[in-house]
Amino acid sequence: MSISYSTHIKMLTKYLLPCPNDSIIVETGCGAYSSIIMSEFAKYKNLKHLIYYSDKSWKEQIEPLLYSDYTSFIYVEDWTRWTPDKNAYLYLHDSEENTKNRFKRIDSILPLCKYLVLHDSDMYRKLNCNINKYDIADEDTLRSPWTAVIKGYRDA
Repeated sequence: MSISYSTHIKMLTKYLLPCPNDSIIVETGCGAYSSIIMSEFAKYKNLKHLIYYSDKSWKEQIEPLLYSDYTSFIYVEDWTRWTPDKNAYLYLHDSEENTKNRFKRIDSILPLCKYLVLHDSDMYRKLNCNINKYDIADEDTLRSPWTAVIKGYRDA
């Protein structure tokens, strides 16, 4: 596994730290780094951690490493038909969809969260996906791929 899969850890951790206890955190796609970190925070802060996923083999690898009392998986058959429906403190958007299609989901996620952590923010820009139209609270450009944090429209 490439170290580039971990470049979002700094921003993810920074924005999970102030997450209020008993909140909901959501992840699109599951990952060896992000899912474990989010599940750890879920246990520590009594959070509900939801993972929307489409790659069943990846889920099977990750699931045994997570706290089943705090983390739940929701299968997505077709990302093009997926509509986010969970209000949450934070969404990490890094699904198995290609980047241009992931970009199309941002507008429907932002009303549901306080923060949206967006892995691969440099790739969005390279593909002419205008993430700069959003209120970017923070961005880590130290290592590629970059990670941006976009302010959502919810207070908590």
